[in-house]
Amino acid sequence: MLRFTIRQAAGLALLASLVLASTPPAVAQQRQGQTAVQDGYGFGCKSGTSWTMDNGVVRCKLPIAPTVPEAPCAAVSNFAPLGACRFDLPAVGSGVTATAPNKTTGYIGSTTLTCTNGSWGAASTTCIPIPKLTVTPGASSILLGDSTTFSWSASDATSVSYSCSGANPSSGSLPVSGSRTLSGNFVGSTSCTATASGPGGTSPTASWSFYTSAPAGCSATTFTSGSCTYSIPAMSSGGSATGSNTTSGFSGSVQASCFNGSVNVSSPTCTANPAPPPPPPPPPPPPPSPPPAPPATVCSMSNYSPAWGAGCGTTINDVLADGATGTYNNTNVGYAGALSYTCTAGSLSVASQSCSASAAPPPAPPAPPANCAIAGFPASWGGGCGTTINTVLTHGQAGGFNSTTAGFVGMKGYTCNNGSLVPSGSEVCAATPPPAPPCPSTQTTSGSCVFNITTMTDGQSSVFSAVSGGIGSIMATCSAGAWLFTNRSCESNQRPPTPACPSGASFNGSVCVAPWAYLVLNGSSMGLIDSRALPAVSMLPPDLEALISGTTLSAINSTVSVSTFSCTAEVNRMMAAGELSPQTSGGVSGSTAGLSWSCSIGMDSATMMPSWHVLISP
Repeated sequence: MLRFTIRQAAGLALLASLVLASTPPAVAQQRQGQTAVQDGYGFGCKSGTSWTMDNGVVRCKLPIAPTVPEAPCAAVSNFAPLGACRFDLPAVGSGVTATAPNKTTGYIGSTTLTCTNGSWGAASTTCIPIPKLTVTPGASSILLGDSTTFSWSASDATSVSYSCSGANPSSGSLPVSGSRTLSGNFVGSTSCTATASGPGGTSPTASWSFYTSAPAGCSATTFTSGSCTYSIPAMSSGGSATGSNTTSGFSGSVQASCFNGSVNVSSPTCTANPAPPPPPPPPPPPPPSPPPAPPATVCSMSNYSPAWGAGCGTTINDVLADGATGTYNNTNVGYAGALSYTCTAGSLSVASQSCSASAAPPPAPPAPPANCAIAGFPASWGGGCGTTINTVLTHGQAGGFNSTTAGFVGMKGYTCNNGSLVPSGSEVCAATPPPAPPCPSTQTTSGSCVFNITTMTDGQSSVFSAVSGGIGSIMATCSAGAWLFTNRSCESNQRPPTPACPSGASFNGSVCVAPWAYLVLNGSSMGLIDSRALPAVSMLPPDLEALISGTTLSAINSTVSVSTFSCTAEVNRMMAAGELSPQTSGGVSGSTAGLSWSCSIGMDSATMMPSWHVLISP
């Protein structure tokens, strides 16, 4: 900065006498502490600027350019910067950052953009598919000790987990595809679920179940082979027994076993008994009958084996007195009952009997439901959708089938129920929407740049370069027949006319550059920089005030040494002639970056209106 320093009294008196002698009385005086604003070149300021003086210090002022508000960004629907995701962007002001969630079914994600003067900036986007899982259950009904196997396949997933609860619980982690066997170790129903996990979260849960039943036993039965008929007793599942022949005149046996209500036989034997011997000769006539014996008074039973009812029997060794009654319990396995005999004059008669099965055999399990093997099944729904179904499903398994009718899109669900397809779940049917229209070729501008945009299809994006008006680029995106422009840039190639530079200087695009900055010859062998020379003033950056303030002379482009330096004050040439002698001198250093300078001038600014110029001699 220029500094006004109070000099010694002798110096100030000399200065005052010189100034007062050359200033007419009619001139208005600028007093210390006051401020004046004028336009023009009166104190070395450029034309079009103004200057102020405060306490004798002159400062040049450039006009302030008006502030232009930045434009907001309009809302954008179905923005698709990445993959299958779609986003709706709200309308925001310039400088605002907006984040929008994905709205495409089956995906998760978000996009973040910043509005800059009417243009959306580059998007930071995530778009991740949600995992999908398909499970094929195994047999829905098995016997105790058997197993069932299910298979699965997952997409957009890194792992699968399953869990079964009920009669046969189990759980675990699985790869993204494969099969697993589940054992039926306990009787009852078992329910299972499975889910797939991945970067996009968790898939919908797949569910299935199976029932484990105990094997049924076998009731007593008969078996015929050849001439023999064998009596096979009741057996539990997994048991075995030997059946004996009951046909007169033959001997034999068969081996029998039971599995889940079915009797299996093996190794039957059947042999005819040898012919009976000839009858003996008739006995001699009996002697005369003795007188009749008195009536028997007792009934004697020895290894007597009566049978009664559906399967009761026992062996009796007993003696009943005449008129007595005896009761004998059943001893055959699987039955309960009793038989009573009464002895009358040596003869037995049945007094009462009872017989019932002690434990009824378990009922046979119901037949498992039938699976579905469908070929050529016609399906129609929704007033226009339809297809022909060819599929294989297990009982209870559901499937979704897409419409194949031209002009319509949709899906219908069916479930296999004991060999037949029945509708299940929701159905969708809609006329095929027309394709989104393309965007026609057009021309648009950004700043001074002009861009020719070619025809593109819906969803297509491309970057175009300016064809005139400047250097720049713009990204164009076609969305449902409308253009969306982003990522604009434009650098104008319009330049102001090159100014005329002094002899020996050249224009570098902003200022004139001389071999040594702004050198003006002053009629002698010594070069001078003189702020009063109009060509020099027009080349001193940024204006005269910068030089007076002592900032760096940045245009100097070589290493120099300065022999003399002076700051000179002169009276306004309109009011007086001649120049004042230099009042003081300052120091200057030379470098490749430029020259820095400062100076102090002592004078009484209250009595004169000085202007300044600077002399630098290399």
